[in-house]
Formats: sequence, structure tokens, C-alpha cells
Amino acid sequence: MWTVIVPDAGMISFQLVTSGFEDCCDYITVNSIDQDGVSTGTPSKLNSLNRTATVSGSRARVVFSSDSSITGNGFTLRFVIGHLAECGGVIRADRGVISYKTGLRYLDNERCVWTLHSPNSSIINLNLLEDGFESCCDYLLVNTIDPETGRIRNDTRKIKGDNKTHTIEDSLIVIVFVSDHSNTGNGFSLEFSSSGENPDPEINYIVNHLSEPNGTIEYPSSVWSEGRESNNIYVVGFSKRVQNSQTLPTVLDWKHGVFQSSTTGSCEYDSLILYEPFLDGLKERAQFPNQTDCQRVVTVLPENEFLAFNHHSFLAIFKPLSHENSVNVTRFSFSYDNQPRADSICGGILKPLDAKFGQIAYKKARKYSNNEHCTWTVQVPQAERLLFSLIQTGLEECCDSISVSSHNSRTDSPFRLTSVNRTVSVEGPRATVTFTSDTSVAGFGFLLRYQKDT
Repeated sequence: MWTVIVPDAGMISFQLVTSGFEDCCDYITVNSIDQDGVSTGTPSKLNSLNRTATVSGSRARVVFSSDSSITGNGFTLRFVIGHLAECGGVIRADRGVISYKTGLRYLDNERCVWTLHSPNSSIINLNLLEDGFESCCDYLLVNTIDPETGRIRNDTRKIKGDNKTHTIEDSLIVIVFVSDHSNTGNGFSLEFSSSGENPDPEINYIVNHLSEPNGTIEYPSSVWSEGRESNNIYVVGFSKRVQNSQTLPTVLDWKHGVFQSSTTGSCEYDSLILYEPFLDGLKERAQFPNQTDCQRVVTVLPENEFLAFNHHSFLAIFKPLSHENSVNVTRFSFSYDNQPRADSICGGILKPLDAKFGQIAYKKARKYSNNEHCTWTVQVPQAERLLFSLIQTGLEECCDSISVSSHNSRTDSPFRLTSVNRTVSVEGPRATVTFTSDTSVAGFGFLLRYQKDT
């Protein structure tokens, strides 16, 4: 039995780095204790199948137990302040270690977002203690936020094997772990320590992290609570642990938005900016409001699938202006979804939504893949003819196509729909719709509606 004490820690994370246990019967248990050594939480069992655990508080008890038969080899157990093996999170501390999958294999296409905040400091020092990165292509990216604008600064730092230490003059940084689409390695341990006095103590960062596959972000809310508005910068990261290399895109739906300028005729607005992690840094994907004329109030109307991120992560930053009588009034709301959607199904047999009308929505807000071939059979009972209308399309028009043909006609060639030729009428009551993409340059999908042709 060992007692672990980490002064001033809000939590202690443990990782079983190596072990030679008899898996059925020998193990380690970890649980939090108070100053008198009394257990304050449910023990967590560590073995070769369950290697990580986090306990609350600054004290923990570690117990190794072996049974009465068959011995094995011992173990190495690492403990740090912060979270282990979580893809992203919020860390509020002056010093500690961020460890992710150390000694374990990460996957292709990972994007993990951590926000590190040392509120009383002006300098954060970073030191990569351990990594098993693919040397060419997997690494950590670090950026800062400009408190004047609420934007990510164009100051990306890359941390990898030959570039292990960095000094950042700020109290809040965004750290992203990036792996590319081929050749994986092992995770990392990143040490951080802060110093100096915060030069902008009036700036108040409200920071949060989300990892559920879907949810809603709105202001004000429990994610972004109301406060000293003009001095607040609200930051939320979303990153979900990758289960396999074939990650699903994250799709956003806009629900509601009202943004105000500081004065009549001014272009200084409440600002919400959405970023996506790429291999070379955080890229701005959307800004609200996106105005060229400076109105007093800008309303952003609802829009389904207004934005799609290629991977399982994004960063949102909201910088409000100060307004009166704004408490409990929802300024904006949008939802995110990383679950499979109905419009990701390639082909099938479709019936109309009612007696006369139906639609095919296929990846209309996100990119399809190369070499796709999808076939849908549509049917509208008792329809002598069917009218097809291409409502939305993002196809590479030279080489990717949507074609429509009647089941009954053996002489008519399939009709190709494009952004110019958007409608076609074919003999009913059944028809075939085919989508194909070639070997290069993928675009966005489409929305196709069909109905009885009267």
C-alpha cells in the first residue's frame, strides 16, 4: 500500500505504464482519501485491460494485491496532476503534466483539444517529456487568443521530437494533438509551468470542454454563463476520443442568433468564431455575424447543417459586448452532432414523405468520398410521371454526377442533373437515381426532391 500526496491538486490521474500481472486475480486499486486516511471515493481497479484512473482531491491510496496462486512480474504506475488518456479537456493550474496515451498506440486522424489556463501568470513554459510520434506527421500544435478581438492568433507553435520546449507569453493557450491519416505511434507527456503576473487581469476567460457526441451550445447557459460581459472571453472546445480511424464529420445546425454592435453604424459586434484543427493549425471556418453593412442588430436565421467539420473536434470563441437587460435572454444557439446521420446512407428504396412528395438528402453539408456509387429506387404510387428537382448541390461537376432514369422506359438514356440543368420529368411511378464520384477531388453532397408531375 502506498499513499500519494500532491499538494494543492484538485485531482490526481494514474496510468499503469507496464505490468506483468496475472490478469484474472492480481491488480492495483486506487481511491481518494482524506487527511485522516479515510476513503472518500469508490476504488478503481487497474490491470492490463483498464490502465487509467482519476481520483478527486490531493491524496490517494494505491494498493497492489496478488492472490494465493500464480505470480507474475511487477509494475510501473505513473501519477500526475490532470487528466490521463482523455482526448482534450480544460486544465486550470500553474504547473503539471498533460499525458495522453503514453506507452499506448494512438489512431490515425486524431484531433484532441486542450485549453490550458494559468490565470495569474504571464508566461507558460512547455516541455515535451515523452513522445512516440510518427516523426514526420504527428505532433502538438499550440496557439494563443487575442483578448482584444477574441480571435486565434496566427502564432502556431509545433511541438515534436526535435522541437520539445516552448515559452509562450500568455495566461491561456490552446493545445491540439494532431495525427495524420497514416502510420501511428505512441502518445505523449507534456510538462507545463507558469510564472509572472498576468498583464491583463481584467480579462476573464470562461473555458469549457465537451466530449459527448452531440449537444447544444447556447449563450447564456451552463456552458457559457452570464458574467462581466465586456471583459469575458468564452471558449469551448469539442473533441471526442477516436474509436477507429474512419472518423465521422461533426455537423452543426444553427438554431438562433442575435448579435449587436456597440453603437449605431458601428461594425464592432458581439462575435462568435468557429475554428477547426488542421495539420498546420486552427483554421477559421465561420464567423457570426458576417456583415459588410454595419447594422445595429443582426439576426442570424435558423439553418440546418450550416457547417461540417471533417473530424471530431472544433473550437468556439465568443466575445460579447456589454448590453443592458440581457440576463436570461438567449443570444444564440447551435447544436453539434458527431453521430451517423440518415443522409450518410448510400442508396436504398425510398417512398414519398407524403402521398406526393419525397427527397434524397445525401451528405449535403459535408464532403463525399472518391469512388462512391450510390443507387436509390424512388416510388410514388399511381404517379404517371415523376418530377425531380435538384435543390442543392456541391458536386465536382466535371466528373461527379447525379443521374435519373425511369424504371419503365427502356429507350430513354439516364438524364444527368447539374447546377444548370436542375429538373427532369421521367415516366413513373418508379425511377432510379444514381450518384457517382470519380477518383479525385471530392465535393459536397446534394438535396434532390421528387414529386408527382402534374
